Amino acid sequence: IPGNVGGYTHERVIHSPKAGLFTAKRHIGDSVQANEVIGYVDEEPVRAKITGILRGILKSGLIVSDHFKLADVDARCEESHCYSISDKSLAVGGGVLEAVTAWDYERNLDGNNL
Repeated sequence: IPGNVGGYTHERVIHSPKAGLFTAKRHIGDSVQANEVIGYVDEEPVRAKITGILRGILKSGLIVSDHFKLADVDARCEESHCYSISDKSLAVGGGVLEAVTAWDYERNLDGNNL
């Protein structure tokens, strides 16, 4: 479930309308308008649902399945957000670090140095 960014949740995520070959027509950091074509799956256009900045988009040439996440639009229109780590990513990374640290601690207590 997409987080709330600039007052939008699911509207900011762009999914593939069908399975096929994705071709991007825009790049990360580009401004887009609602209903603007940002790429194609085969010959079918893929459109932004809201106005904002492309925070992420797949590279061209990838085969995608139906309803595959292709891009993410940030309605706050601040380009710097495209090149920073999101709060959600920081939380996931922190959880992984904590799990690995706990695993390493337990491993060393048992004397089982794999």
